[in-house]
Amino acid sequence: MARRVEVMDAAIAEAAEAVDWYAERDRDAAMGFAEEYTEAIRLVGQFSGSIAGYLHGTKRQLFKRYPYQLVFRELPGSVEVVAIAHLHRKPGYWKARFK
Repeated sequence: MARRVEVMDAAIAEAAEAVDWYAERDRDAAMGFAEEYTEAIRLVGQFSGSIAGYLHGTKRQLFKRYPYQLVFRELPGSVEVVAIAHLHRKPGYWKARFK
């Protein structure tokens, strides 16, 4: 059964920044990134329980064609996306976003 997925404002901003970056270079790449983001949201909503643990009590879903990961944590009744992180960023930089 799919779980509700909530996305933190900071993660939405990261996704938007990535789309803008790709759009400046190649419109198709930007559209592809947006599609991967949407697919990652769907996957964590549907399969969050079967995804391995990551850092600080989170899990992650790697993008297939882009060097990004969707970092999330499971909450009672939902999944919270805390970051759309480039793979070259310092791991765990998003930890301060936890409430």
